[in-house]
Amino acid sequence: MTQLDDIGRYRENLQDETDGAATYRALASLESDPHLAELYVRLAETEERHGKLWADKLNEAGAPPGDLKPTRRARILIWLAGRLGPGMLVSTIAAQERAGQFMYDDQPEAVGTSLPEITASAAEWLADEGYDPTFGACPLKRLLQTGIADPLAMGILEGEFREGDTVIADATPEGIALRRP
Repeated sequence: MTQLDDIGRYRENLQDETDGAATYRALASLESDPHLAELYVRLAETEERHGKLWADKLNEAGAPPGDLKPTRRARILIWLAGRLGPGMLVSTIAAQERAGQFMYDDQPEAVGTSLPEITASAAEWLADEGYDPTFGACPLKRLLQTGIADPLAMGILEGEFREGDTVIADATPEGIALRRP
């Protein structure tokens, strides 16, 4: 990879982190649940730390990042959150984070930034419990929220999980449990 390729990649990564930070800051300001608002603030701070890494990489490469603004897409998501409420965007933002994770997987600078690993038994439990003959897979979204996203958020807030930790979602008789390997 050439230095020009690296600079382009650094700029794309920085823009992604800038968009994420702006979106999470907006969600924090709109969220009525103080625990979720705090989670959004922490996520914004994480995105800002990651953005600093890419800005530093750009500066080291002699290509100052300049003053970045959120993209049109991020501004639209923020606008939608203001109109529909932050909860309406959780699945969209989760999908963005998942896509961002795969985007970084092949990059040498992104180490230890994985989402929870879901075991086969957890996936099977989610598939069984998340399907309803009347509603199809709609209950799955609620299970993912209550079984994985909410406990993960609380684990982060309570210091059980930290940035860079590997977290495994596994099935138990009570449902899904998050743990370290």
